[in-house]
Amino acid sequence: MLVVINLAMLAVLVALDRLPALGWSTAASIAVTLALDAVAALALGLLASALVRSTAQAALALPMLCFPAVLFSGAVLPVAVMAPVGRGISALMSDRWAFELIGRDLGLRTLFAGDPSPLGPSLLAEFGDAWTHDHAALWSLLIVFAVVAAGAAWFTLDRRCRAGGGGVGGSDRHR
Repeated sequence: MLVVINLAMLAVLVALDRLPALGWSTAASIAVTLALDAVAALALGLLASALVRSTAQAALALPMLCFPAVLFSGAVLPVAVMAPVGRGISALMSDRWAFELIGRDLGLRTLFAGDPSPLGPSLLAEFGDAWTHDHAALWSLLIVFAVVAAGAAWFTLDRRCRAGGGGVGGSDRHR
């Protein structure tokens, strides 16, 4: 379902001329990036769900996952100008690497470099080496994020089930 929603979003953005003219290979690359990031986010959500004991805790955990993902993606504040702790947190966010790939696919470096106003080159300097990373390497990293989060969720649920502890919607009578 996430892939279908991402494809619909991409189609609407192209149809409404909200993206530069994309060739099929560029659109496919963006779609793959969005799909991998969605799977990584889903796996992280499953991990959070596995770790909490109630729906109230799950509701509280959601902003603690979403806000850092957005704030440390590099889109709000370029990674190159973040403090070292921020850069470290950013490296752990799948959205940061998806932003890097989509920016590369959209040619943001070329766009900023060719901007005749002072804003383009200034933004290019702020973003540092953003949008220069290899697709295969970052797609692999997104897959690693998804596999690690899904594996941790499975491990957590397996331990909880073996202990008879239940979880969200589970029975608490064994405790």
